Amino acid sequence: MGLDVHVLVLDRFLGDEVENDIDERYTKISHDSVENEHYVSGYYSQKDAHHFRVGAYSSFSEWRRELTTMMYNVEWDTIRFDHKFDSVPFIELLRHSDCEGEIDYKLAAKLYEDFKNCLSILDGVTDDFAGEYFKEKYFGWMETFKIAAENRGRVLFS
Repeated sequence: MGLDVHVLVLDRFLGDEVENDIDERYTKISHDSVENEHYVSGYYSQKDAHHFRVGAYSSFSEWRRELTTMMYNVEWDTIRFDHKFDSVPFIELLRHSDCEGEIDYKLAAKLYEDFKNCLSILDGVTDDFAGEYFKEKYFGWMETFKIAAENRGRVLFS
């Protein structure tokens, strides 16, 4: 088990209902969560998908701890609960559940910009196994959010 992230790229609006024998892969968008507020409620066909294997839940937590320390010089638990960090780069990912939920394309665009604008933090990352792992995941997240933003997709955590 572990964390996998998928980008579902919505192709076209199918309507409020779909036939059971429809040949397309589809998903239903509802307004039961804030992440879906940028979509019209209803069914959408899925054009494409991107998959990013984040790894074990504990590895993702450790990666977030490292990112928090490198960016803000505080513990991850501090940034998760202290409201003075509400508008810092990466905060939505740092506070996101590690096992479920989604991020819409507008938030993905913001997070992509965070990753792009903060590339300089990688200058201080070591070249050992742990450092290479950190960089691999950094670029994996960056690519995932870029694909979602450019294609009006949704990043799903599973």
